[in-house]
Amino acid sequence: MATLSRIRYFTALKFEKPLYALAAGDVTENGHDEIIVGAEDGVVRVYKYERGGFKEIWSSTKHWQWIDQIILADVDQDYFDEILVIIGRQLIIYKYEEPIFKKVWEYEAKARITSVAVADSNNNKKKEILIGCYDGSLTVFAQKYEELYNFKPVWKRKLEGEVLVSVADVDADTLNEIVVANKNKVRVYRVIEKYPKKESWIHQFPNYIKKLLTFDLNNDKKAEIFLAMDDHILRIFSHKDGNYFSEDNQYGFQDVIAALSPGKIQDKNLIIIGSFDETLQGYRSDAKLFQIDLHEKCFSAAIADIDSDGKPEIICGGNNLYIFKEEVILTVQMDYPISLLSEDELTISYYIRNNLQNRVYNIDFSSLEWTPAVLILTGPRPKIPLIESYGRMEIALNFQPTEVQKVTPITFPRYKIHFEMNNLQFSQFIPELKIYLLPRFSHIARYFLSRCERLKGTNVPLNSLAHLMEKELGNIDYEIERIVTQLLEQKYIMGSLENRILYIRDVGTIPEEEKIVTPSKAIEPVQKPLSPDLLINALKKTVEKKKRNSLSELAKQFNVDKQKIENALKKLKSNFEITGFLIPNEEFIYMTLREIDSLATKVNETPYMSLQELEEQYGLSEQEIEYLLNDLMNVGKLHGEIRRKEGIARFITIKTLSETILTMLKKNGKLVISTYSRKSNVSIPKVREAIRSLLDSTLLDGHYTYNGALFYTEERLERDLLEFLQASETASIGLVSITNQFQMSKEVITLILNNLVSKGVISGYISENTFFKKSYEEEKLRDLFNKYIDALNIIHILVIHQESGVTVFSESYISDRIDPTLVSGMLHAITSFGSEMAGVELAGLRLLEYKDYIITMSDGELIRAALILKSAPSQRLFENLKHFVRFFDSHYRLHLEDFKGSIDPFKSASALVDEYFEISLNFPYEVQEKEVFKNRDRLSANELAVITQARGIGRQFLLKNLLESISKELLISQPEAFLIIYDLKDKKIFQVIKEERKWCPHCGSIIPKTATTCPHCLKNIEDTIL
Repeated sequence: MATLSRIRYFTALKFEKPLYALAAGDVTENGHDEIIVGAEDGVVRVYKYERGGFKEIWSSTKHWQWIDQIILADVDQDYFDEILVIIGRQLIIYKYEEPIFKKVWEYEAKARITSVAVADSNNNKKKEILIGCYDGSLTVFAQKYEELYNFKPVWKRKLEGEVLVSVADVDADTLNEIVVANKNKVRVYRVIEKYPKKESWIHQFPNYIKKLLTFDLNNDKKAEIFLAMDDHILRIFSHKDGNYFSEDNQYGFQDVIAALSPGKIQDKNLIIIGSFDETLQGYRSDAKLFQIDLHEKCFSAAIADIDSDGKPEIICGGNNLYIFKEEVILTVQMDYPISLLSEDELTISYYIRNNLQNRVYNIDFSSLEWTPAVLILTGPRPKIPLIESYGRMEIALNFQPTEVQKVTPITFPRYKIHFEMNNLQFSQFIPELKIYLLPRFSHIARYFLSRCERLKGTNVPLNSLAHLMEKELGNIDYEIERIVTQLLEQKYIMGSLENRILYIRDVGTIPEEEKIVTPSKAIEPVQKPLSPDLLINALKKTVEKKKRNSLSELAKQFNVDKQKIENALKKLKSNFEITGFLIPNEEFIYMTLREIDSLATKVNETPYMSLQELEEQYGLSEQEIEYLLNDLMNVGKLHGEIRRKEGIARFITIKTLSETILTMLKKNGKLVISTYSRKSNVSIPKVREAIRSLLDSTLLDGHYTYNGALFYTEERLERDLLEFLQASETASIGLVSITNQFQMSKEVITLILNNLVSKGVISGYISENTFFKKSYEEEKLRDLFNKYIDALNIIHILVIHQESGVTVFSESYISDRIDPTLVSGMLHAITSFGSEMAGVELAGLRLLEYKDYIITMSDGELIRAALILKSAPSQRLFENLKHFVRFFDSHYRLHLEDFKGSIDPFKSASALVDEYFEISLNFPYEVQEKEVFKNRDRLSANELAVITQARGIGRQFLLKNLLESISKELLISQPEAFLIIYDLKDKKIFQVIKEERKWCPHCGSIIPKTATTCPHCLKNIEDTIL
């Protein structure tokens, strides 16, 4: 079946800020695909499409910077995907635990994470997490002790530059390989029993690799390797034989390739490519399928069936989220025989259906230029004037075969039909098909009978019989049963056929008067053009016999046009079957491999090689030498440029040019490319190539400005940037201001700032596109401690149904319980009718003072939520409350819209409260001794001291009591003490006790279930008496 695709705009979701991270798939385990996005504000959001619009079903708390990447993968192998979020140096894994996504694993690398893959990389039926970083590190994490999300490093590699990683079966051996790209190199690691020390294949490019993807695009069970280069070219490599990979194809773009995403459309594999050239393009293995002009940069892309109609949508992240759908105009089905005898007529039937409401006009098959030589088209090429909306039409093409003496495969290549709709022209590909043409039946019968004569009285399997005939007739295994049946029916063979075994009792003869006529074309003395394969073999033998080969003479010799000769020679060269160089439209000059290697070595070793010297040595003209040198540069044997000065042509190697540029850069730290090119009489591309060779050799580290006009060494850029920061009197500087000042990309400025911070030259961190002059560790510590302060500040939460004013959820976190009915009535009256009480409204949140409490409220579509606090809320608490309300509205929508007074459906909201406010930090904890024993070798001295303190408090303890104790004991600040406690909580050594809580009204301590009096107060009384 063939279909024509039109991609149409479907819907959009407005963000008005770059969406760098995007993924789509079923993450809520409900059988429907969701969209997961991450934007500059540092929040991960999950959307589902329903009732013609998008609905946010979950959003994370705000992270400290923008979201770099989002990946979906089944990490725990439970057949459902988890969400992997990459934020700078952090990798966070979220798993859906209804009604929220829970953080189940977190990892912080030493440098920015550039790539993550989840796959069975060592072929042990278990999945690992592979992480590549900006500092050249590659680490593989595996689960230890069969525990979920207890990942430990099992393999590490140290490379250079930004590391990209992917895992796939690239050679169809049913085992996965690890594909790694860094700087301008790509390599493949084969893992059989253990991780290898060395790659099995490596390839180097003149340009850097910016994106890596492995995906079986052509469905041959071998994943292709897709490499997006910094010269805006997408290169596609595939495995050929052994450890050999070669380039299959490449596609050029006008700007940076930002997104590579695999998927399926019409059950065929597809890759979509998003670029800063404001296009989104789709490719199959055989052709480009579509191009969408976005009119804004594309940062991310995905394919998923978000509206559950059985057809995938194309999702693009620019400054907003755009969704496109495939629109199929025509469906074309073909009916044809797999094989036929020479005396039969071939009929190919086409069944064409119009899938749209619009009429389709003038479906034209006139471009049938592909008719094979052994077939004659009988009748006109059809043209369908009209197919009504949703109509169907059947047409047929008839062919008369000429006679052949052996089985001949006939290939009908794919071709286009053209048609009109709405006064617009469209075209559609009809797919390739293959038919086998057999000799005449009498011709086949004579061979059969001659072979069967010697097999009388025996049982012969049909496949063995077909093998006997293969030399004279070709492969007829797929037709032999039909032929034998016909011979039995016509009594040329006497016997029986059962279960594809022929019993031959006797053999007859074909009457002599039935002649086998040889086709006239087969015996005509006129020379026919050779098939492409025969032409290439014959051309190879001819070219190797002499040095100079005129293309015109070769074309005349082989009875083909000159362009076919030129194409065949290019193919021979690309396959390394002949060596030499081609002068287009003129001649091919053959040289041995030894001659070419000798010339390349001589030129590379001579800084300023005279072309005249090469002319004399190799007997070539100056023009021919230029063609040869350019050819060697194209294949990477030479790197340099031909320059003329005072009438003498010389070849200047990039090595010589690089040494000159390196000296200048060491002295000045920066280079104006155009000025140096003009003064040195070297082209700008060659100057860039020389700089690239210095970067590759690690003799130089540096970066270009936006437009590539200026190159800075990293040392000079660090020095200038440091001076700029020190000159600034503000505590924070926007990255946009820095990038405008230095004309550098945000990624480069971020890298340099991180370098300065890691070297201790300056203190600071990056968040929300701003550089703050404080250390990242200090800020992270402060942010973590603020979570705890916010949790302690909350003493009660209320969720009120907007329409009825009924409290659907209420929970208190102190011993002095508040009557929720009284408070909800008061809040409803205040927000509905006004009040004399002191209050203020800020960003959609209301702040009220009530007695000694602060009440903050946020309204959603269906609910109003209120937090009763001890003191004024932080900005972080404000933001979390808004996210909580939005998610509560979404998750409980059905119950809220149909609210009849029952609050049972809302009892599960406790988990939701803890997700957004980490209210469990208020709850009692206990030490899990089993976890202490399991982690005993990995616990620090401070952690062991904290565990000892916790044991001393009692079996159950509150974090605030433990915090005060260890802060004094270890002589550290409370934020530092809380970091140790929080780490122990993450390691599951401190676990919350999920039971009814009872506090002492005097000291705030927990009263055990079995006790009637607070043991701490009782002890104080005893001490006083004594």
